[in-house]
Amino acid sequence: RDAAEMLATLKFRGHDLAAVFTGASREAQQKLKFARALDYFEDHVYGYDSLEHDKGDLTSKAVYRHAMWKSRSAPDESIIVSDTPDAIAEGQLIKPMALVGYLDPYLNDDEIDLRLKEMRQAGAHFAVVGGNAVSTIPEFLLSNRGLKNFREAADLRHRPWPGMTLE
Repeated sequence: RDAAEMLATLKFRGHDLAAVFTGASREAQQKLKFARALDYFEDHVYGYDSLEHDKGDLTSKAVYRHAMWKSRSAPDESIIVSDTPDAIAEGQLIKPMALVGYLDPYLNDDEIDLRLKEMRQAGAHFAVVGGNAVSTIPEFLLSNRGLKNFREAADLRHRPWPGMTLE
């Protein structure tokens, strides 16, 4: 439910969404349909089988690049949100505007602390608990677009909102 609310908010605010999986696209579509989230992505669900060029590279990085190419988005205009540290680490290779580590809000405190640490170690610029925190990031980045580099916002570290850490 948390993820569906996040997706609805992002879609309502006009953001283009794409789902990227290292599994097959059909499997991803089935999971999204089960979660009642498929409609938020329209036809933008990508898995390893959607790669048109290098079928030998089945990494998240390759699928991220493919999704951006298909949606005509530059990496530096894209935000990658993932719930796995491995996908965050691979996302660094394409240099997106931001890498966001998403944590399920239903984890216990010890699990949250561990997962936040894993996301930061993987290279997440933001590690957030819950979809509402994720849905605020695009506006946060846009409001700080005047900064030469959003990482300069690290001076704001002492003021993150609940559930948010800024790296």
